[in-house]
Amino acid sequence: METTKALARMAAEINQTIEDQNRRPRKTFITPSTQRVGYAIYYKQLQKRIEDFGTLNFPQKDGKKLYGELVIYIPIFQDGSIYEKEGGPRIEKSSGNKALDKAALRIVRNAAPFGKFPQNMRSGDKDDLWVVISRFRFTRDQQLETDLRGGKN
Repeated sequence: METTKALARMAAEINQTIEDQNRRPRKTFITPSTQRVGYAIYYKQLQKRIEDFGTLNFPQKDGKKLYGELVIYIPIFQDGSIYEKEGGPRIEKSSGNKALDKAALRIVRNAAPFGKFPQNMRSGDKDDLWVVISRFRFTRDQQLETDLRGGKN
């Protein structure tokens, strides 16, 4: 009797886990190997928006400019807004400076929304996500430079 209850409980947990995973948005990664022109155009617009915002709002701490390089994971809905569940944007590779890492995440969030995806990037499910993994470099020229990094495909 105890074994039957335990098995039923485990089956219910497994079913719940499957349902939870099925409710999550499907993720597609935009990486340097992404070949489609529409995706590259969208990324260039996103890149320019983030770079412009980051250059205008160059990170500082205690009145001193922060310089360094880091990699950020940016999940984006088809409407151009940031997907905040599951932690939203996150640092994939730290600059080693927590203040710079936090400032970079703030720049990404404040630069959003990034605009609707072009028709060729949209899927039938409006909750699907595109994930951009980008390297951020805060240079001594007080500019933010970004470029696409490899990620999961």
